[in-house]
Amino acid sequence: MKGVVMKNVLAVIGLPLLVGFTLRAGILTHEFKVEEFGNINTTDKDIVVFIHGIYGKLDDLSYIKGKMEEKGYAGISIQYPTTKEDIQGMVEKYINPEIDGELKKLEQVNERRLNEGKSKLKMNFVVHSLGSVVLRHKLKESKIDELGKVVFISPPSHGSSIADNIFSEALSPILGKAVRQIKVNENSFVNQLGEPDYDCYVIIGNKTNNPLYSLMIKGKDDGMVPIETARLKNCRFKVIDGKTHTSILKSDEVVKEILEYFSDDRK
Repeated sequence: MKGVVMKNVLAVIGLPLLVGFTLRAGILTHEFKVEEFGNINTTDKDIVVFIHGIYGKLDDLSYIKGKMEEKGYAGISIQYPTTKEDIQGMVEKYINPEIDGELKKLEQVNERRLNEGKSKLKMNFVVHSLGSVVLRHKLKESKIDELGKVVFISPPSHGSSIADNIFSEALSPILGKAVRQIKVNENSFVNQLGEPDYDCYVIIGNKTNNPLYSLMIKGKDDGMVPIETARLKNCRFKVIDGKTHTSILKSDEVVKEILEYFSDDRK
């Protein structure tokens, strides 16, 4: 029944809505920039790198970042265009250079800390939505010796049915190449990344704020991503009640989970 309703809705209003969404000025792509927060030279906590999701910007993760900065964390937040490159291109052009630069800073900090008899700091990540796919590809292609813990928020770990609908395909020149890479079929880019071999935590909401999109998704979802297929082996998993794909980024419960996870020595 859900499939029949979905087809009827899409036939009548789906394409106009998606076209309208893509034509709103400035909503789909943002300039590349990086914002530092905290003080990496004085913090005693692992540094953190924030990576937003598709069509995102620095502000998306600013609430979580601000709360973590209040607790003494330091690091960077990367804003990168998500419509101009495929995921491999995003990593090579925007993500790798910034992470490499931050790792050089971390190396200097750790040399000083060892001379002072202190333990070395690690590099943690907090990433949202497509940012999880970007980071998983990066970590598959090149390991980080000082990798600490990774938080995947609302990740399309095994794809999203939204990427499979005919309108996403038709509008791919506008929506970007990455959309095609997060399809649910087993041969899609995201489903070839394999399972993480590092310490990670998947956090996702269970409320939709987009009924149209939810009609395209099998099972319960957060408005963009299926809840069950967000799971990854070797990762902790938690559903945040009443939060959507984006409202979860303003959740104090999520902040609490991240802070406890980063301070917990257990996997």
